[in-house]
Amino acid sequence: MHYRWDIDYLELLDDRAHPWWDDSEDLIEHETLQVPMILDVSLPKQNLAQCKASGESLSARFKRLATDWKEKAAPLSSLTSKVMVPSYQEIIGMGWAAVPLMLRELEKEPQHWFWALRCITGTNPVSAEDSGRMDRMAQVWVKWGYDRGIIG
Repeated sequence: MHYRWDIDYLELLDDRAHPWWDDSEDLIEHETLQVPMILDVSLPKQNLAQCKASGESLSARFKRLATDWKEKAAPLSSLTSKVMVPSYQEIIGMGWAAVPLMLRELEKEPQHWFWALRCITGTNPVSAEDSGRMDRMAQVWVKWGYDRGIIG
């Protein structure tokens, strides 16, 4: 995996998905950083330390927090209230480590992961036309994840 740095965004690139990578003249050596995994680069140190201390994997932590969030958010009618549930906020705090996990969840069943995805990634691939249509929003985010090699 590589990051491509642009003034306005940071984009994850997968060499296998982008055969033009080596031929690109618009990238110069100091603009690229090769890293073994996206999770190692952007995971806040305290989250990794918490997982190591508890013996809990990132995936297990996400599942535990997601289950807690779904239970606590179910009776709430306001989206703002749902995303302010502490377990949802902890998932946002996991950063990029949570992105593939949320996208996989969306692939199975549309949930309100859109707020967290937008907070972490800094983007929103959903068009104004599709906004508010849970099934369509989920499809767009999952496609976004596949297109960038985040899930695959």
